[in-house]
Amino acid sequence: MNQGRLYDLEEMVHSCREAVSRINIEEAINAYRAGAFRSAIISTWIAVYFDLTTKIRSLSLAGDEQATRWIRHFDEKLVDYNPENPDTTQPFQAIERQILNDAHKKFELIGSIELTELKRLRSDRHRCAHPTMRTSQELFTPSPELVRTHIRSAIEYVLSMPAIQGKLAVDRTMELLRDEGFPISASDAQEVLRESSLQALVPDELLAVLNALVSDLLGPDTTGTQRLQRIGAIEAIRFLLPNTFQELFGESITIASAPNKLEFWNIITAMIRSRSWVLAFVGGLERGRIVQTVQEAPATNPDLQSLVISCLYIEPFQPVATKKLQSIPLGDITRLREAIPVHMLLREAAQRLADSGGVESTYPIMTQLIEPNVRHLKRQQVQQIMDAYKTNKHVRESYAAYPLLEKMLMATQKQQLGTRYQWIYLLQQLTDWSDSVKASLSEWIDAIFPQDDLDSVPF
Repeated sequence: MNQGRLYDLEEMVHSCREAVSRINIEEAINAYRAGAFRSAIISTWIAVYFDLTTKIRSLSLAGDEQATRWIRHFDEKLVDYNPENPDTTQPFQAIERQILNDAHKKFELIGSIELTELKRLRSDRHRCAHPTMRTSQELFTPSPELVRTHIRSAIEYVLSMPAIQGKLAVDRTMELLRDEGFPISASDAQEVLRESSLQALVPDELLAVLNALVSDLLGPDTTGTQRLQRIGAIEAIRFLLPNTFQELFGESITIASAPNKLEFWNIITAMIRSRSWVLAFVGGLERGRIVQTVQEAPATNPDLQSLVISCLYIEPFQPVATKKLQSIPLGDITRLREAIPVHMLLREAAQRLADSGGVESTYPIMTQLIEPNVRHLKRQQVQQIMDAYKTNKHVRESYAAYPLLEKMLMATQKQQLGTRYQWIYLLQQLTDWSDSVKASLSEWIDAIFPQDDLDSVPF
């Protein structure tokens, strides 16, 4: 027998919450160790049965009326119990047949997956306890692997779980998560949740918690601090229950995104910006909805503008966001300039400068979008700006025209500026500028590009 596997089971015994349950499951493990596999399965079922009755009794003591009625019926039959009298044993046989369904439906102590696995245990217990034969000459003998599976299931699904109903567990978990003192940081949230009823939740219940957290993110009355708390909680759950989280979080996003609200996509994309792992849970349908929302929402909508900015930082959404950026009014672009990635801002500014139809638009483009960021200019953007000076009289006539060129020569990296010939050629195109202004600009060109800088020819 694999001693490592046996040691693993013995370690699991320490997670059992009730002393009697530990004794019962240890008896099953001892039988497993001795090769008495039928006895091991019978003892495992006994451990599950009595642990569930203990949990239901605990619910009764906590005030659950349905559990109180169940325990009252159980105790009444126990008073008259006589193993030699079929009239007194039959009620307990009925209780034993029904206890798993009651634990699942009435008390929500186990989920649907757990119910299926534990029913297999009960079925195998019956086959082991009664003279069931596989052939006319061979008794049913469970394999070591089957026994081990049943023992693990009994501990994981029942014996290690607290006496708390599913809905009550969800409610208590959400009460904790929504407490105003709940931490914002994921690491602190992990410490709080590690000792909570979260660990007892089955997948369906954890999904309910994740759905509630995602729904809270979208709530119109949710404050900024509360939103950070919910995000911290989601990230903490991801670390504490990674496998279950991996299966469920994408479903929570799908459920919450069904109304296809712009506000929701704003929150999700903002989460992706700060926590890139979230993108993996946004499926193809949801990604398509984000793209559609960016394309169709009015460019003047502040929520749409926020969504566009978030999408500019997320690679799959950059093409549609970059295109939408072109239709956002200039006044909004200048207001949001600090939030837009600088290389995208400069690319957009250079294009808007070339297309500007009046001095009133060229001035804010030059002074608010380009000039503060000249050190980030790339050669293509420098070329676009120079072309705008050559072709657009509104650019040349702006009060900011000369200061911008001067700032570009002063602060932009030389390798991004192009060549001396390109700047001399630009200077020759500025025929409507005064000689003194052009002379000053020529001095800057001479200072930046030596006379022997002949690395290119004019275009």
